[in-house]
Amino acid sequence: MKIKTSYFIVGLLLVLVVESVILFSPNNLLQYKKQETMNHNQSKKEQLAILNQYPSIATVLETENSASLIPIPGLKATKTLNDKGKVSVCDAMTPQGLTLSDDYLLISAYCHDHLHHSVIYILDGHSHELLRTAILMDTSHAGGLGFDENKNNVWVSTTGGVAAITLSDILTYEIEDNRPVRYYDNNLLLNINRSSVMTVFNNFLIVGNFKKQTNGKLTLYAIDQSGKLSNSLRIPTDETNSANPLYYTSETLSINKIQGIAFYQNYVLLSQSYGKQNSKLYIFDKAQNKGNLKISEATYTIEFPPYLEQITVKDGYLYAVFESGAKAYRHKTSELVDYIIRIPFDELIKQEEQQKL
Repeated sequence: MKIKTSYFIVGLLLVLVVESVILFSPNNLLQYKKQETMNHNQSKKEQLAILNQYPSIATVLETENSASLIPIPGLKATKTLNDKGKVSVCDAMTPQGLTLSDDYLLISAYCHDHLHHSVIYILDGHSHELLRTAILMDTSHAGGLGFDENKNNVWVSTTGGVAAITLSDILTYEIEDNRPVRYYDNNLLLNINRSSVMTVFNNFLIVGNFKKQTNGKLTLYAIDQSGKLSNSLRIPTDETNSANPLYYTSETLSINKIQGIAFYQNYVLLSQSYGKQNSKLYIFDKAQNKGNLKISEATYTIEFPPYLEQITVKDGYLYAVFESGAKAYRHKTSELVDYIIRIPFDELIKQEEQQKL
């Protein structure tokens, strides 16, 4: 009986070894890589057909330029850690945040099923090839991203706060280490219960929250010389450590359902979306609006497809990311967008001005 049991155990081990060899064979790894770098099977032609329903976008979109539509990676499969801390593949990653440096484009995403750690995809800023995926500390919504070009830090929304990650740590991160990427700075924000709106502007981290019914809030935090938040309530590395008091300047927005904010030249941009209805992009001319961020005071209001998330402006182009290509939403709308849209901002403004004439 013992001999038969031994044979059974040896046989089981051999099966597990063979399965492991098959799972991690070069062909399967290549197939996985293809899945992670693909969008969800929508061609650019199909995507353009959807965007053509939005004249403000279609008229200025540089369709001959491949950079105008950038495929969002990881929608079908993303290698990350599960809630037990083990390497796993997630098929429910949902894009949220978006930011750019001179050389890289970064997208944050969370697992809609809350079974896997959130991630940041790092794309080459010119070829838009997926370079690597950095795994965050937990399953937080990761609703906002910001890049501090002075300190080369990437800021990301966390559960109850914000964290900074050095760009060098992101670029050298390897999932094979079976651990999340290291946070350079980690902060609790007592006045923002769930940070989801974020940008970096003039040495300030600007953070806001999403409110479905009531008005949201924007808060400005100074970034100090070390690249960390100045006088913020830092999460202690040891539970016995005390924290510093929180100092901030805050403004209540008269707009709900805000997903993103961007500053460019003399303009403030806010993205608004919730559910299957069309999203809105509100553009405020600071010279005209005197700082009043109210819908009625918006200089321009532009309709976008549903499920618009973060926006950012870089080198004269407006970039917009959507969550409708994710598993949880792709069947909820016929107007899904599984590409990042890049629009020449000045042309967009010229077009809106002409429509006012």
